[in-house]
Amino acid sequence: MIPSGKFVLRIEPKFHRLLSQEAKRNKTSLNNLCASLLKKGLEKGEPVAEKFAFLKPTVDQLKDHFGKNLLGVLVFGSQVTGEATESSDWDLLIILSNEIALTRSLYRWWDEEATLLGTIIVNPQFVHLPASLEEAGGLWFETACASHVMWEQGRVITDCLDQLREFIASDRVRRYWSQGQPYWVRQNEEQRSGN
Repeated sequence: MIPSGKFVLRIEPKFHRLLSQEAKRNKTSLNNLCASLLKKGLEKGEPVAEKFAFLKPTVDQLKDHFGKNLLGVLVFGSQVTGEATESSDWDLLIILSNEIALTRSLYRWWDEEATLLGTIIVNPQFVHLPASLEEAGGLWFETACASHVMWEQGRVITDCLDQLREFIASDRVRRYWSQGQPYWVRQNEEQRSGN
């Protein structure tokens, strides 16, 4: 039997909303967007877990150093979106409990103690979970759009990212670009309804 090239894809409503909004932003049909995303995913070839496996010693070191105060570690940015060049750095979001103050000493520790990865430049971002969706900053929204969870305590990071994606899908925040850099603007009810 020759396949028709047509099939039905059943996904959760929240992902359908996200895809629909992305299609609208890109001025394309939902079908074309899904076909493009599937094609890109298949062409990448290297499984995601394998691509980031070399970071495991760094993640293990973070777990040893911060213990129960480490909530999660994710890779985000151009390495995840597929836009990285040979000279691109690797962005790590290191989520700590509120027990750990976000001070320069964290970056000093990183510079002095973190496992070096040869010539690869790793750019750490130490953060706390957002206190609420309304208080989440642009870094969290960017991470919700494109990241890979390397490690997390339970599902705390995955759940946070899911909530952020729903927040984006509900059109309560929009992404804009200025001089090649993204920024996020919260939308009030009137803006969301198009009035």
